[in-house]
Formats: sequence, C-alpha cells, structure tokens
Amino acid sequence: MQTTLKSIPHDKQRYETAGDWFHDEDGVQIRVDEMEDKDEQMAIVLHELVEYYLCRKSGVTDTEASGFDKKYPDLSEPGNSEEAPYNQQHLAADKVEKEFRKQLKNFK
Repeated sequence: MQTTLKSIPHDKQRYETAGDWFHDEDGVQIRVDEMEDKDEQMAIVLHELVEYYLCRKSGVTDTEASGFDKKYPDLSEPGNSEEAPYNQQHLAADKVEKEFRKQLKNFK
C-alpha cells in the first residue's frame, strides 16, 4: 500500500475541509492544509490516516465519505453526523487525534 501525505494550500483542497483522503492510481493520498502550527497539521494527518484505514477495513469508500461531506457543506464536521457513512471511523479518528494532542503537551 502506497500512502502519500502532502500539505497543500487550503484553497487547493477538493472541497471545504482541513484534511482529506482519497485513492488514485498511486495509492491513498492524504492532503492537509498547510499550517504554521506543525503540531496541528500532524494531528490532522493522524486523524485522516486513521479515518482512511478504518474506512478501508469496513468497506467505506472515499467516494462515499467525500460525497457525504460535499452534500452537507454547512456542517462543520460532517463525520460527526450519525448519518455519515464513516461516522464510527471519524469518531475513532477523533479519539486518536485527541490523545495525540494530549501527548504533545509532554514534548515541548
């Protein structure tokens, strides 16, 4: 499995999001907003990586996940919606992200 992580300008995201994952001919692509705060950026990378992998394991495609996000652009966190096809995966990724943020405080 080839995974590519990239930070990009926010306006280059596929839709209104700080982090995104999708498949292409090169494997899975994870894109996060360029940020001065690299801790914040890495927290989003981890969230996207965990969410992607759990979706993959449970059969949720990137088309289903991003399709839901695009359908509800007014939701600040579409994955929090119980109707999101990747709700459980998103919530699990949130837990990993929160734990990472907590651990960062030990490494200033």
